[in-house]
Amino acid sequence: MMKISLDTNAVLDFCYRTYPKDIFPQLWEMLQAFKLANTVKFFICESILSEIEQKISDYSYDETIFEDFLNKFSVRKITSDEHGASTIELKKQLLRFPASSDSHHVKKDNYADLDVVSLGHYLGADACVLTCEQKAPIFNWETRTHKGNLKVPNICEKFSLDCGNWPHVLAKLGVVV
Repeated sequence: MMKISLDTNAVLDFCYRTYPKDIFPQLWEMLQAFKLANTVKFFICESILSEIEQKISDYSYDETIFEDFLNKFSVRKITSDEHGASTIELKKQLLRFPASSDSHHVKKDNYADLDVVSLGHYLGADACVLTCEQKAPIFNWETRTHKGNLKVPNICEKFSLDCGNWPHVLAKLGVVV
């Protein structure tokens, strides 16, 4: 079973911007079939949930679409208490590298970028961090000047976590979009 840690923009893209249900109903049905067959399970942490709710309010999106997404795909909400040890472990490791030691990924508590990665780490084998961010192509962990380029995919790569966008996840499921 693929365990997916959801990032804010990945959810907003699926629900509102790239794959809305009214335009891609078959995709939603197919993904629900994968969920019902226990091929995929979705997880979301509190900081991501809060960020999504804020964006829905900021952009006046229809909140019932997001609620439908949560219900249809049985998205499991994980509290920071559940994956907090994973977050602390990742922060300790990130402190060792000049490029991330001063980063907001390490310094801020309940920071969604790190939480989505730590949730993926917490989920363990078969986990995938689903994000729309693109990896900084040239990133040197040993250089302080690279800290501004640190993206979710860079952190995932450093900790050997599968990470990708919707086309990546759908391809892993055998879906051609």
